[in-house]
This record gives sequence, structure tokens and C-alpha cells, in this order.
Amino acid sequence: MAGRQLKLHHLLGKGASAKVYAGSLFGGRDGATQKVAVKQVTVKQSRRAGAAQTNMGAVLEQEVKMLSQLSHPSIVGYLGVFRPRVPPQQPPQYMIIMEYCAGGSFDQVLKSVPTHYLPEHEVVVITRQVVAGLAYLHSKGIMHRDIKPSNMLLTERGQIKISDFDCSTQCVGMQSLRRTCIGTPHYIAPEIVLTETSSFPADVWSLGCTVFHLASGDAPFGSLKGVAAMYRMVERPPSEFIPADVRSRISDVLVDFLMACWVRDPKGRPTAPQLAQHAFLRQQLSS
Repeated sequence: MAGRQLKLHHLLGKGASAKVYAGSLFGGRDGATQKVAVKQVTVKQSRRAGAAQTNMGAVLEQEVKMLSQLSHPSIVGYLGVFRPRVPPQQPPQYMIIMEYCAGGSFDQVLKSVPTHYLPEHEVVVITRQVVAGLAYLHSKGIMHRDIKPSNMLLTERGQIKISDFDCSTQCVGMQSLRRTCIGTPHYIAPEIVLTETSSFPADVWSLGCTVFHLASGDAPFGSLKGVAAMYRMVERPPSEFIPADVRSRISDVLVDFLMACWVRDPKGRPTAPQLAQHAFLRQQLSS
């Protein structure tokens, strides 16, 4: 990164705390230009600005530190961070430079498909890679805590990359937040909803919701608003998560995989390495 310059292009997406742009790195010794994704985070002012900025700054620093230590084919690559100069009256910014994934996120992929869901053989290929990425993260003691289609990216070569480690940073860097309700309602594990202590099994639950979304076109109880869906999943047995029309067109082995992910007791859920051995992921696919 030394000696290289960053240029932002078009907006790729935005969330509550950050915007993601396509960008270019250029200059440096080799003179090459590299297309990148840039996560722009502004540390917003508040009435308790000092405490808020210190807290958010610590989270961002932890995210950067964690990303710099990760290297896996199923994890989006980290390239560096810029701290652009801003006027004193403006809040500080971080520019986290990441690998660019030309295929976009899987919520975008699903929207581009007429049915809004993927063939089951494609779901198998995608899930294998996400499970491998989760197994790697968990082996490093890292929980993601926000696995969902929009946090899975597709490269030009068809590789799947887990992205967006905001929630992971909070888990790793601030142990008190392990008991907070972090995640996205339609994908969140019941133990997090109930504010119980959560760990790696919460990612397995979210994986099940994500795989269901890829295969069905929507998250469990997707017709309900976030909080209503979240509590419906807490109250109802997992067998009721799958509507009859979806059940009629997905395989028994996929349903078995989902039920394994959706075991109510987190201690009873398989680990990511155990999921990799499930028949759904080990099946032979026709070319």
C-alpha cells in the first residue's frame, strides 16, 4: 500500500454505518492499477462524541487488525486501510480496502434470477465454500454473527467470499457484546434473540437461514417484518419454517441439512467441519 493512491468510483452499496464503493489503487513501484472495493466508515458525532468516537474507533481498529490476519479462499481479501485527512470540524473517516468481487452480493444475484432462487446443485456449490469459510473463521476463534446473502460475494471466477465483519469485530474485540442482539432479524439465532450467551453455533443457524433463502427465494418467514419473523422463529418448530410449496420442490437431503442447522439447542448443532461432511454437501453433482 505504501506510495499508492486511492480513487473512488461508483457506489456499490450502503448500510447503517458504512458505504461501499468500487475504487482503484494506482501508483506505487510497479505502476499497476488494481480494482478494489472500499468500505468507507465515518465516525459520526453525537452528544457523547468523545466516548462514541473512541468506541467506534476501537471497533474499526479491531476489525482492521482481524482482517489483516485472515487468509482463506472463502474470505474476502483485505488489502489495507487509509485514514484520509478531513477538516477538524468533520468526523474522522476510515477507508478499508478490500478485494473486489465483480459478481456482487448474493442478494443482488437472487434479484437478477427470474425465480429469485437458485437450482439446488448451485446451492450445494455455494454452501460448500461458505461452510469452509466458516470453519476457518471458527478455527481462529472468530464468530461472524451476520451470515446472510448480502454478506456473501461472488467473484468473476465463481468463488464465494464471506464479507462484512462488523459484527465479528464486536464479538472478538468486546466480549460484553457477546450477549447483545447483533445480526439481521430473518437470519438471527434464537439464543441471540433471547440475549443468552452465543457462540459459533449462532453462525450455523444463520447459515441454515441463508441456504434456505438461496433455495427458496426468501428467508424464513420472509413475508413478515423483521422483529415479527425473528420471534416467529423463536416460537415455532423449525419444521414450520418451510412452506408447503417450497417443501414440494426441494430435496429431502436439503431439508435434513436445514434441520441440522436449525436445532434449537445450540449445543446440539453440528460444527462447520461436521456440516462439511453432511450428505447434502458430499453429493456428486452432474457436470
